[in-house]
Amino acid sequence: MAEWTSKIAQKPLANRFGTPLYILNPDQLTRNARDFIALTGAPASVVYPVKSNPSLAVLRVLASLGCAADCAAEQEVRLARMAGIPYSSIVYNSPVPDRALPASLYRARATVVADSEPILRVLALRVAAAPHHAKLLLRVNPREPVEYLHHEDWQSLTSHSSSAAKFGIPSEASPSNTRSGGLPPTRNSQFSPPPPGAPRLRGTPRRPSP
Repeated sequence: MAEWTSKIAQKPLANRFGTPLYILNPDQLTRNARDFIALTGAPASVVYPVKSNPSLAVLRVLASLGCAADCAAEQEVRLARMAGIPYSSIVYNSPVPDRALPASLYRARATVVADSEPILRVLALRVAAAPHHAKLLLRVNPREPVEYLHHEDWQSLTSHSSSAAKFGIPSEASPSNTRSGGLPPTRNSQFSPPPPGAPRLRGTPRRPSP
């Protein structure tokens, strides 16, 4: 834990404001965020998961630095917008998405992560005619085996190429849905651009030229 917490008179604050009490050090948060920015090379590459601490105070500090927000629900999107984070810096990523929300966020130029065929079909119907200024990322389960360095029981629920995997679109299913809807997916690993000459998934449509 950061050393600044030892300098706080916690009991008087608890007596004044009650407990549980959340104390934010904006200077420490700024230093921490800038360390991540230096590591990633750009503020927008630091994507803060709003669910971890949906505090407007935290989000406003991150917004002032140009950081992005990872949102899994409409309320989290609203908090990010209230803090001043633009739609272009919002990543919507939810295992149980509201079917209307991804379409509206895509139109607003946010980044939408799709990990099921029903969501792809909804997007194809609702935004195929919209200008493609947003990013659509596909969470794909490739058929090739993917191994972990350390094995745990929970990995069977999340690992690629597992019949028990709860998230992700089978690689053989995603290209046809995307192509028929006219939606250009951004093909990458996690959220970083692929290196030049990187192989693409079989059957994945190439992104149209601007």
